[in-house]
Amino acid sequence: PNSAYERLNADGRWYQVYDMRTDDGTFIGVRVDITDIKVREKALRDSMRQIDLYRHVMDELPVAAFIKADDLSMEFVNKAWCALTG
Repeated sequence: PNSAYERLNADGRWYQVYDMRTDDGTFIGVRVDITDIKVREKALRDSMRQIDLYRHVMDELPVAAFIKADDLSMEFVNKAWCALTG
């Protein structure tokens, strides 16, 4: 049977592992170091959590707040802005 899975080694490195057995019974295994990908994925998740927190704080401010883009279009308005402007 063929299989593919991720494995965390004791040294902290992550590997994508591909195992395959051929028709004649030969076992073939490939291991790809994906540690850098895992580090970047974690950094992205952490960044997204921080953005979500800031967005929540901005949205719950008791005063109207907004963010405009360089082209002056509205990128974000909070609940108080919506209540004020309708």
